[in-house]
Amino acid sequence: MVASCNVAHNSGYPHKVNFGSDGGSIVVSGDGSLGGDVSVYEFDDATEHSTPSRNDTVYQDSFCIRHKWMTVRWAYAAHSFVVEAEPNTTGKSRKMWIRLGLWPDDDADVTVIQSANL
Repeated sequence: MVASCNVAHNSGYPHKVNFGSDGGSIVVSGDGSLGGDVSVYEFDDATEHSTPSRNDTVYQDSFCIRHKWMTVRWAYAAHSFVVEAEPNTTGKSRKMWIRLGLWPDDDADVTVIQSANL
């Protein structure tokens, strides 16, 4: 697992967010300013990941990453981002993690856990 330089504080961002099996969206806030350097990783396989694409059709400073069942949206220099999870119909809980590149030179990691449908 990847660790940030400021592990204990995580720049004010939570270390973990949880979704129920129904999915939904959560606003995640912290102290650090978000840049364009945000990645979403498979929890057990860091080689499989997604990086952002600039979304010029909505706002010039808007970013979005979609990776499998999860979407992350944020604006440049914001102190929060939105995580959206699709409903989990797999019968198993699932995890991904988000690496936040913060301005000027810090990182934060947020683990996203979604419970299994019963």
